[in-house]
Amino acid sequence: MKTYTLRSSAFRADSVSQVVTAEQPLTHVYYQNVVFDLCDDYNPMDSIFVPRCQGVYLIIASAFFASATAVDYRTLIAIRVNDVLVDEQNAFWGESQAGARSSVVRLSSILHLEAGDVVDVVFTSTVDGLIWDGNFQAARFPSMRCGLNSPMVKVDKSDATARL
Repeated sequence: MKTYTLRSSAFRADSVSQVVTAEQPLTHVYYQNVVFDLCDDYNPMDSIFVPRCQGVYLIIASAFFASATAVDYRTLIAIRVNDVLVDEQNAFWGESQAGARSSVVRLSSILHLEAGDVVDVVFTSTVDGLIWDGNFQAARFPSMRCGLNSPMVKVDKSDATARL
């Protein structure tokens, strides 16, 4: 009986503070504090995930946003794959919510990714403010398609960065 060791692919990174302006349609969110990265698939400098193995991945992203003003506003967080929005979550924050100047928007998605796909997170708001926390994480569901004897794609992360 032949046995295989499956390659694990998972990472988690936390965000750093960054300014969001209402005039900017989509802001690339930076998650530069790496908690772990099992397969070196995540580039913290550019906050992009480039899987080495194709498969089905659970991707989770969040952003904690503080509005610069106390007015009604909308926020949106989205996951992009190869510069295409593939999933998004938006929220409305109005006066009826206590302390509506800060909010959390979260998104989770199960996606089939190809090796070498470029995955990132973008955010927008209808008001100026600050992303002051959040995280970006992904994990591949176990699959024999990227086992020990399966070829992995060598990823040139500099090429992926050029696509941002």
